[in-house]
Amino acid sequence: MMQEVTIGLKNLKFFANHGVYDFEKENGNWFEVDIEMRYNHPGLNYNFVLEETLDYEKAASLCESCMNTPTPLLETVAQQILNRLKECYENLTNATVELRKMNPPIKQDCSYTFVRLTYKRY
Repeated sequence: MMQEVTIGLKNLKFFANHGVYDFEKENGNWFEVDIEMRYNHPGLNYNFVLEETLDYEKAASLCESCMNTPTPLLETVAQQILNRLKECYENLTNATVELRKMNPPIKQDCSYTFVRLTYKRY
């Protein structure tokens, strides 16, 4: 009997130079990333081993490499993170990446803007 396992990272914090405007590219901004990954596991009586699970340390590292590449749109950065997760983990069945810009360049008072992308293997 297979069981679905979820592994996640919440509020990974990065200072990066993503944005459409020149001042965003030059001055940077704070971003937060949530990653949720799922895979199927053989069952409750089976021992977990790192090689057969989803290593969150590796996921954080690949997220960091995507965040270190300045990109105009958050959608593109989130897609790059999802693509890297799919490449890294053969057993990945579902993944969600939420990327938040903490100080968006808008007139209104706003805690953050975000984009959320989800991958589902069918």
